[in-house]
Amino acid sequence: MNKVKLLFLKLPLSRRFFLISILFGILPLIIFSAISFGASRKNILNNAMADMLETAKKNNELIEIQLKRVEESALIFTVDRNLPGYLEHDTGMKRSELLHNNLNIKMIMDQYFLSIPGIFSYHLYTDQCMMVGNYPNAAIPNYKPPMYVPDDEFLHSELYKQARQADGKLVWISTYSYEKMYGLEEYKEIQYDYPWLFSAVKQINCDMEKGREKPILIISYQPDFLEDILELSELTTLDDAVFFLIDEKRNIVYSKDESLLSRSFDDYFPEIAEEDAGYAQKKIGKKEYIIAYDTQMLTGWKQIIITPVEPLIAPTEKVPQLLFIIVLLSSLLLSILLKMICGSMTRTLQMVLDGMKQLGDGKFMLCIPETEDYDMKMLVNKFNEMDTRIHTLIVENYEIKLKEKEAQIMALNMQMNPHFLYNTLNTINMMAIEKGNLEISDALVRLAQMLQRTLQIQGDRWTVREELKNLDCYLYIMQLRYENAFQVEVDIQDEILETGVPFFMLQPLVENSVIHGFEEMEAGGIIKITGTKGKNGKRNFVVWDNGKGIEHLGEGLDDGIEHRGLYNLKNRLKLMYGEDYFMKVGSNFPNGTVVYIVLPPE
Repeated sequence: MNKVKLLFLKLPLSRRFFLISILFGILPLIIFSAISFGASRKNILNNAMADMLETAKKNNELIEIQLKRVEESALIFTVDRNLPGYLEHDTGMKRSELLHNNLNIKMIMDQYFLSIPGIFSYHLYTDQCMMVGNYPNAAIPNYKPPMYVPDDEFLHSELYKQARQADGKLVWISTYSYEKMYGLEEYKEIQYDYPWLFSAVKQINCDMEKGREKPILIISYQPDFLEDILELSELTTLDDAVFFLIDEKRNIVYSKDESLLSRSFDDYFPEIAEEDAGYAQKKIGKKEYIIAYDTQMLTGWKQIIITPVEPLIAPTEKVPQLLFIIVLLSSLLLSILLKMICGSMTRTLQMVLDGMKQLGDGKFMLCIPETEDYDMKMLVNKFNEMDTRIHTLIVENYEIKLKEKEAQIMALNMQMNPHFLYNTLNTINMMAIEKGNLEISDALVRLAQMLQRTLQIQGDRWTVREELKNLDCYLYIMQLRYENAFQVEVDIQDEILETGVPFFMLQPLVENSVIHGFEEMEAGGIIKITGTKGKNGKRNFVVWDNGKGIEHLGEGLDDGIEHRGLYNLKNRLKLMYGEDYFMKVGSNFPNGTVVYIVLPPE
């Protein structure tokens, strides 16, 4: 985010104005247009799906009207007063008499079914092996039955089985293959006009002699009957719309593609139209489709209409291109206007920037000329006032700076040169080595190292690692002094070794333990120093000793001689960290002292 801000600030003013205008003017327009485009697209699809569903309902109504006539005619046919006389004939009738009866029954059937549009054929099975409807009518010249239903094969067909199970109720049989239904393998080698059919079957429950089978009515349609209704519906303007009719088992009753008839719809379009009615949008393969479906009450068959989305939204596809052209022209016009508006402003700003550059080079009293623009005029006046004031301050402060430098030189000359002290310690160390006093030599070396670190200090802190090195030199000298009357244990986590702490933070704590805590002990003194990093990132330091402790510690530390080191350390921490630190001294006199220090994360 900061990088973007820096890049923005580096741009010229006119370009910044241009970007702001794009961001708060044109960009919202683009977003609004994109949202509107998406909403329009959604509305188009929702309206199209609603229209498709309405069309499916109307188509189903038209189909049901036609099929309802069949049910009504079949019901009236079964109660025709002349029909029983032909059906309940004696089983010993001659073939010529059977044919005569067949013709009479066919004439009765014609009265009820011939006028119903769309019916391809109608037959009546009787147990005398006379399939009414299979034979030509001599009364009609050149009459030929549209379709032949084999008697024996019918007895083993699904049509026969369904009719017997329904026991007088009309049953609709979804589209089937004629040759497969009747097991006519020889029909595979010939061409005929009715390879696919769907039928209605009904057992006629009339009084028959004992041992006689009840007749079965068969009414057949070709799928072309459904095509005339579905494919000529209101959606034919959509060339890519596809119509299906499926039965309760989701097998295809109608499809314009005959290769799909009688097959499972789910093999081609899984998980589609599982409810009785509705519409949805679904991706099939790589394309988006909208789907509407409705179920017929009469047959239980479901009509499904599938339409690709692309043709529906094609008229709106040019909207993004048009929007791009509008945005491009708007940006160009906006750029020209901003260039005109910002021209005088940027020229004045450029003069001010050039003037500031000259001020940086030490040139003053520039007096930039004023402009007619009110805001820029104020800016130029303020710059000229600043130029004059800076020049005055430089002249006035020049002599003060010279006097301050002279005072600093005098103060430095009065200070003791620490390098002189460091060199002197090295000289004494060489004398101790020549005399054979190696312990004194080692102590001088450690003291010189401490002095050298002090000279290298910059600022008010160093790392924990440097603090421990300095403390190690101090402890070496103290252990020589007290003849190893105490030992020190240090446990500092590695992850805080390179973090900064005030210099000489631990040394005065250890010194307090050695000088005051162990003053009455000749041996057995222990100092433990720990440093850890808490979960909140704060650094925790603890210095504990088993000395005599601090008597009369009270609520805090004073600046007495015995506590001065602790008192000074607490003041230094407060100056450096404000309230964002913690230091506490605990003592169980006469059984030791512990100091807790908590520093903020680094």
